[in-house]
Amino acid sequence: MRYLLLGEKSLITRMGEYLVEEGEEVHLIGGSLTTQNTYCWGEGVLQSPFLADLLENIERVLILFPEGKWEKVKFLLQSPALKGKEIMLLTSYHVYGIPKFIPVTEDYFPSPVSKRGWEELFTEEMVRFFSFQKGFSYTIFRSSEVFGPKISGVIWDLCKKGVNGEEIPLYEKNIMVDLLYIQDLLQ
Repeated sequence: MRYLLLGEKSLITRMGEYLVEEGEEVHLIGGSLTTQNTYCWGEGVLQSPFLADLLENIERVLILFPEGKWEKVKFLLQSPALKGKEIMLLTSYHVYGIPKFIPVTEDYFPSPVSKRGWEELFTEEMVRFFSFQKGFSYTIFRSSEVFGPKISGVIWDLCKKGVNGEEIPLYEKNIMVDLLYIQDLLQ
């Protein structure tokens, strides 16, 4: 299968590496792979006709929410070349805000309290809207905090604090974070 991955830094790069190891053809925007199919956001990669050419042979597009880049995702979603493609959007628990009860299920009404949460929720709604206009199918996956080899995030931050001799807060009142191992997400 041919994939186009959009995202930022470590998670998108690790996802791309995994798919390449599995024998898939991967084109990456926003990360870095040791293939010639890697593009930067600023290279005009989302401009027509480059985007249409890139999408022509792509079967599945994975968008690992690129924080602060929802406008570029919107540009991608407006492309007529997405017709018949499968879009997979990975957002996070940030769309739920501060839950009033645990566990949080998909029936829980999103009420973000951060800029990131609002951007992710808005991006989810754009995917739903453009799927009807442009004729693509979609799946939205709201992930917990991802950790593992080559992934920056909560575990990485805790390790850095430990190395620097700083206090490592393992429990804070009213704060709970679910962790998802990168290999589980990739599979």
